[in-house]
Amino acid sequence: MVNPLVYEISSLIVVSGVFAITYLRFRKSHLQREETLLQREETLLDQQKQLTQEKGNLTEKLDHLDSINQELTDKNEHLQENYGYIKEKVTVLESNISQLHGEKNSLSKILKQEQDKFIISEQKNQSLYGEKEQLQLTYKKELTQVYQQLEIVKKEQKKTHSQLQEATQNNGSLNQELKIVIAKREELESSLSPEM
Repeated sequence: MVNPLVYEISSLIVVSGVFAITYLRFRKSHLQREETLLQREETLLDQQKQLTQEKGNLTEKLDHLDSINQELTDKNEHLQENYGYIKEKVTVLESNISQLHGEKNSLSKILKQEQDKFIISEQKNQSLYGEKEQLQLTYKKELTQVYQQLEIVKKEQKKTHSQLQEATQNNGSLNQELKIVIAKREELESSLSPEM
């Protein structure tokens, strides 16, 4: 469809050119009525040669345009094929992008949940850390109290040991005194027996 149109336009250009040149030549010859018929014939021959040359040039240009038109037609077909291929690729990419967008939203939700869990874990960790410090303070206080009680027990144990040693000594003394008393009693009893 393009080739006949180009050919028709080129033909119109050639015809228009011929008419324009002929009109100019005719006007010139009309203004120069004094010239001889020979000059007119020579002018017409020159015009004919020029038109023949222009026709040849235009024919070459038409052939060249036909060649260019064929190349453009081939390129257009190739571009149409590439367009179809690219369109399919774009459809696939759009599908992939939509899928990736869905995965991104899903991952964002999971990340939000993990962040919430982390925040809760941090809060629990802080709470446990506070409880640990409180327990350490309570442990230190109770340990101090135990050490104090242990010191009191040690002092009481030492005092009791001293009292026990003192009581043991007193018991020894009492035993000695008791032996002496028993000995005296036996001595008295033995001294009283003959008299009986």
